Amino acid sequence: MTLILGDCLLKVGAIESSSVSSVVTDPPYGISFLGNKWDYDVPSIDIWKECFRALKPGGYLLSFSSARTYHKIASAIEDAGFEIRDQLMWVYGQGMPKGDNLKPAHEPIVLARKPGKSKLNVDQCRVPLLEGEVKPWVEGEYATNTTVGSIRGSYRSADKHPDSRYPANFIHDGSIHEKWARFFYCAKDRSGVGHPTVKPLKLMEYLVKLVTPENGIVLDPFMGSGTTGVAALTLNRKFIGIERDDKYFEIASQRIANLSTNA
Repeated sequence: MTLILGDCLLKVGAIESSSVSSVVTDPPYGISFLGNKWDYDVPSIDIWKECFRALKPGGYLLSFSSARTYHKIASAIEDAGFEIRDQLMWVYGQGMPKGDNLKPAHEPIVLARKPGKSKLNVDQCRVPLLEGEVKPWVEGEYATNTTVGSIRGSYRSADKHPDSRYPANFIHDGSIHEKWARFFYCAKDRSGVGHPTVKPLKLMEYLVKLVTPENGIVLDPFMGSGTTGVAALTLNRKFIGIERDDKYFEIASQRIANLSTNA
């Protein structure tokens, strides 16, 4: 674990090129959340360019954002050289409206990749079936595929993991569990670790596992309270975390130190 206090643009710039396996981060959204000065703008394209440089070819980046400023964050990431591969959606029911606005109920997550050959860790992130839920297709099941101007029969191959479902680009907080059983769900964090936008550990573990190979290095240039680092350590991944706020850096350092001591 490498924890660095300082400006992320300068500190990421000091990381060796093509040396980290993934970037998993929750940056400022640029919505002035609770009047915090650190949330007055989204990260600059220069920061994403440094993340791009530090990533190995084929390495993935996951970045949280808000519904209002997703386009700014995604555009800057793409302009930095990344391929936008998907948009994950974390949906929850406990958000509170601020002023004359709609109740917030989701946060989009940019899934991007530095050009190169790689695959997501799909099998490690599959969603278990509930008791009594119908299993995915089995060997020899008949299906029809619609093609232009005709319908022809075909046979699907067996699912290698019939007791679980493929992970989707949709994550919810469990508030309507029975209807959303086929998706990974994760409730909001209520631990009160001392940061206003802390993400659930279970959610960060899921995301780290999705884009980071075992023993790989996870970079978080906006470390905050250190949840990404805790997730990486729990999953036996290496971690580089950068945070410029003294208070949050101390919180993150203590959380990760406590986990290391108890491991």
